[in-house]
Amino acid sequence: MRRYGQHFLVREEVADAIVAAAAPDADDLVVEIGPGKGAITRKLADRAGMLVAIEIDGELAAALKREYAGRDDVRILQADVLECDITAIVDMATGVTGVTGAWGAARAADAAGSTEPARPAASAGLTGRRMVVANLPYGITSPVLRRLFASSALFRQFVLMVQLEVAERLVAPPGGAGRSVLSILAQYYTEPTILMRVPPESFDPPPAVESAVVKMVVRNRPPAEVDSPPDALFRVVEAGFARRRKTIRNALIGGAADIALGLTPDDIDRALRRSLIDPMLRAEQMSLEQFSALAVALGVASTGDGR
Repeated sequence: MRRYGQHFLVREEVADAIVAAAAPDADDLVVEIGPGKGAITRKLADRAGMLVAIEIDGELAAALKREYAGRDDVRILQADVLECDITAIVDMATGVTGVTGAWGAARAADAAGSTEPARPAASAGLTGRRMVVANLPYGITSPVLRRLFASSALFRQFVLMVQLEVAERLVAPPGGAGRSVLSILAQYYTEPTILMRVPPESFDPPPAVESAVVKMVVRNRPPAEVDSPPDALFRVVEAGFARRRKTIRNALIGGAADIALGLTPDDIDRALRRSLIDPMLRAEQMSLEQFSALAVALGVASTGDGR
């Protein structure tokens, strides 16, 4: 049964703490990623207005479907979260019309599901918060986080169990251990907080490393205003961290083609001067505000203005 790197949560007090941190109520939608054997699912189902649980393992999904067969407020999708249309799932679960086809496509990936047509939830029209709760398999943590950040406008918060090392990256300040692209993404889209550390014996089988529960409250607006779209900012961030042993100047020169067409070393030097950034800094030493200023300056340079 353990084909996807799952470590099943067996310590009930940890499940209680996760659900207490999420604090769903009868008007909220919860999307659970990787419910596994249902340790957190059962507690969420007792409190949420609507629960959609996405499980890739066919046997586990089938067992959960049997358990919740009589519940219209709990939907189990047997699908890969990295391939699901998250927007369509949220829209249908909260009663938004016109997305039946997309919901059906997600259901079609459910090999263990029934053949009945997809139907709106009994609780259609939910107007409360939307949130994600998950005990994320270590092997897909980074791509799932990136998908969640890209879909963050749909949600109020994420409450996630992740490897402790990943949790520390999410909250790492400039110059902190583990500072990475994920740090910048997490802090741009959310306010991340480590709530608790979780020892290996809380799982079956126990992982080789410690875990942590992270709560990420989605921001209404990013902490640093950027005159260019977020994708431009994150092209600069990605280029800076792709060569993290190099100075920011040399990293950006090496990744210039990924930032903007025709960007030259002279453009980068001018942008660093305009944004008052020391070219000898490394990406992990830089704040989100500094990356924002640099993205704006590079945007001016790449349009040819002020050269």
